[in-house]
Amino acid sequence: MNPARPVQPQLSLLLIICCFSLQLFALEPNKKFEQYVLDTWSIEQGLPQITVNAIVQGHDHYLWVATQAGLARFDGVQFVTFSTDNTPGLVGNFVLDLHAGQDGKIWIATYKGLSVYDSGIFKSIQLAPAQTSSEQLNVNTIAETANGEIWVSASEGVFYIKQGQLHKVEQINAATQDIIAIENTVYASTQGNLWQIKEGQVRTIKFPEFFSDATVNQSEFYQNRLWLGTNKGLLTVSGQRNNIMEFGSQSELFHYPVDALGKDSDGNLWVGTIKGLFRIYDNEVKEFVDESNRNYVIQVQTILEDHEKNLWFGSYIDGIARIWNGRTTRYSESHGLEEKLVWTVLPKLNSKAVWTGTNRGLSLLKDQKFTEVLKPEQLPHPTVYTLLEEPEQLWIGTRKGLTRYNDGKVLPVAHADELASIQISSIVRDSKQRLWLGTSEGLYRYTENELIKYKTQDNEAILVRPVVEMPNGEIWIGTQKGIYRVVGEELERIGAKNNLPNSIDVTSIIQLEEDIIVAATLSQGLYVYDGKVWRHITEDDGLPVNESFTLIVDPQSQLWISGFKGLFKMPVSRLIDFVKGRDTELGAFMYLSESGGIVGSQKAFCCNGAGNAKGFLQGENLWYPTRDGVVSIDTTKVQLNPFEPKVFIEKISFNEAWLVLNSINEINLAAKQRDLAFDFTALSFRDPKSVQFEYRLKGYQDQWRKLDTKAQRRVNYTNLPPGDYVFSVKASNNAGVWTKQATELKFNIAPFFFETLWFYGLCFIVLALIVSVWHRLRLRSLQQKKLELEEQINQRTQQLEISNEKLNRAVVALKEASVTDQLSGLRNRRYLDQQLPADLPHLHREFLKHDQPMILLLMDIDHFKNINDNYGHLAGDNVIQSLSAIILEKIRDGDYAVRWGGEEFLIVFRPMPREKAPEIAERLRAAIEHHDFAINSTETIKVTCSIGFSEYPFFKQSPTILNWEQGVDLADQALYYVKQHGRNGWAYFKPTESTPQDTSVLDLLKNSLDAAIESEKITLHNS
Repeated sequence: MNPARPVQPQLSLLLIICCFSLQLFALEPNKKFEQYVLDTWSIEQGLPQITVNAIVQGHDHYLWVATQAGLARFDGVQFVTFSTDNTPGLVGNFVLDLHAGQDGKIWIATYKGLSVYDSGIFKSIQLAPAQTSSEQLNVNTIAETANGEIWVSASEGVFYIKQGQLHKVEQINAATQDIIAIENTVYASTQGNLWQIKEGQVRTIKFPEFFSDATVNQSEFYQNRLWLGTNKGLLTVSGQRNNIMEFGSQSELFHYPVDALGKDSDGNLWVGTIKGLFRIYDNEVKEFVDESNRNYVIQVQTILEDHEKNLWFGSYIDGIARIWNGRTTRYSESHGLEEKLVWTVLPKLNSKAVWTGTNRGLSLLKDQKFTEVLKPEQLPHPTVYTLLEEPEQLWIGTRKGLTRYNDGKVLPVAHADELASIQISSIVRDSKQRLWLGTSEGLYRYTENELIKYKTQDNEAILVRPVVEMPNGEIWIGTQKGIYRVVGEELERIGAKNNLPNSIDVTSIIQLEEDIIVAATLSQGLYVYDGKVWRHITEDDGLPVNESFTLIVDPQSQLWISGFKGLFKMPVSRLIDFVKGRDTELGAFMYLSESGGIVGSQKAFCCNGAGNAKGFLQGENLWYPTRDGVVSIDTTKVQLNPFEPKVFIEKISFNEAWLVLNSINEINLAAKQRDLAFDFTALSFRDPKSVQFEYRLKGYQDQWRKLDTKAQRRVNYTNLPPGDYVFSVKASNNAGVWTKQATELKFNIAPFFFETLWFYGLCFIVLALIVSVWHRLRLRSLQQKKLELEEQINQRTQQLEISNEKLNRAVVALKEASVTDQLSGLRNRRYLDQQLPADLPHLHREFLKHDQPMILLLMDIDHFKNINDNYGHLAGDNVIQSLSAIILEKIRDGDYAVRWGGEEFLIVFRPMPREKAPEIAERLRAAIEHHDFAINSTETIKVTCSIGFSEYPFFKQSPTILNWEQGVDLADQALYYVKQHGRNGWAYFKPTESTPQDTSVLDLLKNSLDAAIESEKITLHNS
């Protein structure tokens, strides 16, 4: 049976109130199963075995999972396995059922008997004497009555626990498969019969004739009826006379074996069968989930709803799965969409349907089904990129060209030839009935007679994405070179005098209250105009990501920002207060993310495209195009997880051994137990990867600290001093809800005897006595030994001076050795890490004053491994030493030469004219190429090297965008290029006007170098 507590009618009102208050977090009965969010865990994640027979949640919120290879406890991240090998109180590894008792105990049914887990201890439950001829029971299921009695079904009959032992119900001698308690009445099933045990009386109820040989797999109490899942179909038991009827005579459930039953707090009854999962709501089968469903869970054996309203399924062959409502409704291929890559969405006029432009044509979403409207061959280009609907026509912008559609026909447009090679990103009809086209070649105004192109004052080539009519009637456009507005027949740049750069790639523009204007950019965050200046807001200010495509305000005054990394939102009022200086936080929350790695976000495809018709608000629903169809979000149901996680400090390590704490909250440690580690967890199953922790150790550090990584759930301390400590941990769930009270472990570390106060006091007394005696003796002999003492003092003074001089020399030598590579005699990385940051402010001033950059040069010995392999490592060492001498000879006094690692060297040249760098690189390369390197006393070889270098700062106009370490990365990429193109040369990169002026230039060089060079996003100079 599905493990559950007894049902008590007196709790009905409380349950209704709880369900109503939490209905937004339970599973919506009208939402299709494929729309839920599904995650799975199996043996790859630590589950001991793939077959899951039962799942329960304890009072402490841990999940317990029954498998055929032991019992597992799950915190959302890690499984802890209990088996007969490591848990003597567990009588068998083949666990058949679990039950979470009213008193917090976990009852475990196995094929060898019954065990119970209580406060960290497992123990077996023994049979009372003379109960059965068997030495052990094959326990199938467990039930608990309202008054706390534990009952079990077994192959040997029905048993109950009394005074800690199992006692048999004498009237039932047949094997019982299932048992359930409703209040204080127990129902047990045998083949063809249901047994009722009430107030000491045992009554048998026969199954209908067709079910006379049926056995019950699981049972559930649902909507005031007892439901029995049998191997021949689903039965219901109702009324005081316990009338038994088969359910689903008109459904696929009729006469079909049922393996699992489970209910949720939203009124669904879930029925697991070998061919799929059924959802029953209001006594009707509302949905059947089979293998064609993207969220299909194969062969469900057990079903559980946890405290966060997640629904868990245990599979016979595939571990466990968890579903929850999710934050979106997605329409894609399963709804008839031919091509799931969608670029644009638009509400159909006077309808709830949605025009959908895809990579291959135009479709219409209506009543959750797509209808193909235009095939790819009917369009100027297969990709529909933007849309505008008017009463008599639908304008369609494609990757190459413009067309119209009305009443099943494609209509011709004027100027088709002129637009045939242009991407149309936006189509807008303004209040003056002018039709505007934002395109890859600029802004056009379209009329039937002429196509008017609007040029900038500098006649720049611009790519236009959004076209917006502002509340004052002005037409603003977003481009890859900032924002412009239409003034007469020209385009005038906006923000040139109030902090709006001309290098930003603008994807959306919106005006909010208080005349606040927000501009979204492709990858540079938001720019917000506060009435005076444009404020730049990025991840450093609290944005989850910098990338954005669209800006939409919903009826709840939330600003939604979509981008290719996902979707986030923030209150409009918080944004305004932030730019006005009235608040220091934006209150932004990542709602969806493609990676799923951003804290609090749901992993989902969203969103796609930049320009107009890339998202819209219809009533309370947001709609967006994605790489997997169209996604809809009901803004009235944007309810985040309100349940604060329970935090547990699970164990502590000392003396290289772990102590499981269970209910222990205070321990005393011996003096030698100074190196400690703490393992802890937080139980939040909605999105465990988004759980965040803070911890502190009172008595050692009073400030709260965050973990280095989200996956880390362990803290280590070494060599703690003696004293009293309190280790505290708190956590937040995926919605940022923190625990109100931290979980604490108090502990004391005893001092060694020499660390105690009495020891310090004794030492003080002894020292005082010694000083006193010595002082008296000293006074007595002072006169007699005055001359001798003076001589001794002189001698010792001289010795001390000699010792100090030796010590100073040793300190200098040690300091020099700490920053010097012993083999090459060059500086090491430690020297660079210490010296270069101290020199950078001066070097930056020199750069600003003379426009002379530093040069970061990386050199690598070509085929050095062959030298070691052919001549031995001593020969390789000789080559490194000789090459180091050449480097020192060729550099200036103020330059740094560092052995970077192995056969790799880094030279930091102080500021010099840019044109000198290639000359120096060539001189170095040539000097090494022409040098004869002695590998022993008789032989020499020729050696070549590869060189990559970069100017630092890399960006002349923005010198602080990349730090010096990233400058070394640029040199390393250039070195890599030389290595890949023949070695024995040098290369370096220089930025162009198209080079992205941020750290993404590193990813560009690493991942797309050839494309970057070809598109002139970077220039390569080499020997």
